[in-house]
Amino acid sequence: MKSINFIIPGSPVGKARPKVVRLKNGFSHTYTPDKTVSYEELTRQRYLSATNNFRFEDGAQLCI
Repeated sequence: MKSINFIIPGSPVGKARPKVVRLKNGFSHTYTPDKTVSYEELTRQRYLSATNNFRFEDGAQLCI
């Protein structure tokens, strides 16, 4: 089994709940808070950097 290790600098950031806003036309718009989007992107970049852009096959089972 291959092991992958990488470090994400700074304090951990919890995944925030999606936000929902009601538009004037009666519809709703859902979005992910910026802090969550930024931390997920940082995690993705650190992983790809540590693995030289390695991607698991669809359906791969991972132990984290």
